[in-house]
Amino acid sequence: MNSEFTGFTRHTFDFLFEVGLINTCEWFEQNRKRYETHVKRPLYALAARLLPTVLEADPAVNRRIASCVSRIRRDTRYTKDKRPYRSNAWIAYRHPQKSVSESWSFYFEISPEGYGYGMGMFSGDAARMNAIRKAIKAEPSHFLALAAELEANGFSVYGDSYKRNRYPDADEAVARFLNLKGLGWSFFSDALTETMTESFADVLENRIRLMTPMYRFIQNALLIAEDS
Repeated sequence: MNSEFTGFTRHTFDFLFEVGLINTCEWFEQNRKRYETHVKRPLYALAARLLPTVLEADPAVNRRIASCVSRIRRDTRYTKDKRPYRSNAWIAYRHPQKSVSESWSFYFEISPEGYGYGMGMFSGDAARMNAIRKAIKAEPSHFLALAAELEANGFSVYGDSYKRNRYPDADEAVARFLNLKGLGWSFFSDALTETMTESFADVLENRIRLMTPMYRFIQNALLIAEDS
């Protein structure tokens, strides 16, 4: 799959809507070519297009495109939800030998409802969050400036917060982040037509560069913790 990214199409989102609605193996096999043409191929092309910009931020990420792109088939072994296929698709750049759940990653996602991108951890991890908290407390002003830049550019911080403030002695602006069980920043839009041009990749490249200072701040904190 070495095609150039030229944008997604209405067929991309029609397929994701229909597979979520019908979601049977028989239907998917009948529509596999639609998936490969309108979802998988442009997603792989976009992942390859964005990779050089991601590597500018972090040369250590996995460069194998197949490892960056989600699979349509769900793993239903450990969940009550036995629907075989996802109705969304994503790209996530992580370090080799690490799962998405244990990585600080840039990501991009499409679904019938819209598209989104950002960076973060896909599940809360106490040890990693403690490493991030340590970095925030060491450089609170620098961290808050990076966070403010992201929010000024339309990113929203996400992560469940403890019900009780565990850091009453910290400045309120800092405590807001210290009390999060997980951390990340996301941008979401329901303007699907924005994804349907080649220039959409340029937009994402610029947004990755905008996220890079905070990405490096968090990634550095996690690497220091791993080495200690």
